[in-house]
Amino acid sequence: SFQKTLDAISQWSCKWQLNLAPNKCTTMSFCYNNPPISFNYTINQQLLPKIDKITDLGIVFSRNLSFDDHIKQICCKARKSSAIILNCFKSRNRLLLFRAFTTYVRPIVEYCTNVWSPYSVKNINLIESVQRKFTKRLQGLKDFSYSERLAHLEAESLELRRLRFGLIMYHKIIHGLVDLDFENFFSFKTSNTRSNGLALKRLPFKRNAERYIFKNRLVSIWNDLPHSIVSTSSTEAFTNFINQRDFKSYLHFNSSAPA
Repeated sequence: SFQKTLDAISQWSCKWQLNLAPNKCTTMSFCYNNPPISFNYTINQQLLPKIDKITDLGIVFSRNLSFDDHIKQICCKARKSSAIILNCFKSRNRLLLFRAFTTYVRPIVEYCTNVWSPYSVKNINLIESVQRKFTKRLQGLKDFSYSERLAHLEAESLELRRLRFGLIMYHKIIHGLVDLDFENFFSFKTSNTRSNGLALKRLPFKRNAERYIFKNRLVSIWNDLPHSIVSTSSTEAFTNFINQRDFKSYLHFNSSAPA
């Protein structure tokens, strides 16, 4: 069926002189333990090669949706950018250097986090190490713990920021503030007698990749929020509330560690 679709697209393209480039096309099947699809897809009778990972809009997708490769890649890039800031800036003012970090480095590890936010402690720590190591090299902060360094800089852990990004997107989808259909992501619990009134169902899962996808990842946290907050249609009011709320009990990374 999919091959017939490719043939139809190819014929349409040839008709309107917008020929496809089969040499720039590949196929990838998303699965866990099963081998890749055995069917060989073609465009204009040219065989399309099979791959195990691909970069789409800046995110590395692998066939098992682990995002390990993507996280390693962005952390490597972020560490290089951090080193450039520390080596090239003449000023040693820690607030100035951290402002440069938040401007040039943090966006690297926060781009589209709702898609790939990690669930394994290994990857959570790997991403956090980018900010942890940078703050340790700031003047006067070497001997402080990570949480103390963040307090001095009036900053938050990267894991906490990802959690809040996700909750804000939940709010926008539920209240129709973005062009995403609610039904494609969530469904409400039928019984909300002891909930915030907008309690969500957790979708069934068999593997961690399903358990921690965006539509499941923050359901329990969302359901714990008070009705007065989840029911507001104001993103600003919702954001202000969650910025003040303590989510430490939901975090995996220990920011109080001395490193």
